Amino acid sequence: MKPEINKTSFGSITVDHEEIGHDINYDEAAFFDKHGKNGHQIVNMLMEAYMTAYTYAEERGIIILDTKFEGDYDMLADEVLTPDSSRFCDTLDWTKAMEEGREPQFMDKEPFYFITLWMMVGSLYLVWKMEGTRMGLYFLATREDHDASEALGVDTFKVQMVAMGISAGMTSMGGTIYAQYLLYIDPDSTFGLANSVEIMLRPIIGGPGTILGPLLGSVVLTPLSEITRLAFQSYSGVHLMIYGLILVVVIMFLPDGIIGLVRNVFYKMRKRVG
Repeated sequence: MKPEINKTSFGSITVDHEEIGHDINYDEAAFFDKHGKNGHQIVNMLMEAYMTAYTYAEERGIIILDTKFEGDYDMLADEVLTPDSSRFCDTLDWTKAMEEGREPQFMDKEPFYFITLWMMVGSLYLVWKMEGTRMGLYFLATREDHDASEALGVDTFKVQMVAMGISAGMTSMGGTIYAQYLLYIDPDSTFGLANSVEIMLRPIIGGPGTILGPLLGSVVLTPLSEITRLAFQSYSGVHLMIYGLILVVVIMFLPDGIIGLVRNVFYKMRKRVG
């Protein structure tokens, strides 16, 4: 038994409204009142996109039960048929669920959480184990003084290529999971200025050259990022200005990051006790 698709049903179209600051749902009357004659064309385009995706997924044993199309004020879709906006179900499980009279098992996002969690743990373990190796010492020497490392016989070019290969490999693993999670990526969302700034800020704020620095920086910046986006979402680019201000303050007053600050405080406390 397959789910019936009502091609004439309107459903709910979610459009972001800057004056309100969050997604709002337009009913059928409000939608056609806003878009006029283009409303029917938009609905037909969205339904055609859904049916194309539905057919593609059905041929591969997946049922897309429902979805929503999110877009900006001009109906440019920015979230289409993703796990966040759709419900996916295995065809065999759907059939079995209908026969047994139970709810089908939907494909949720929980596996992605555990995959990324173990990837993070694995990355920290790899860096920790490499830190005490000869190659790890070469990394450290090349970072601190390129010319002095070469004078001591370190092949800095080879060291840099190895470091780039490890970094690119780990990044590609994360990017693969990211693409499978969203099912859609574009250059701005992956290589945009915002991502580049955030990637650079996290280890600097947490503690550059340390194992836990990027993790600590992420713990601090992730909630801060969400707060600034909500507080200044009507002003484009303000959260990047705040990031820049934080970067300047950290470089001037906390060159070793939060871990360096904690280390210094702990050292002074230990010195007083001693």
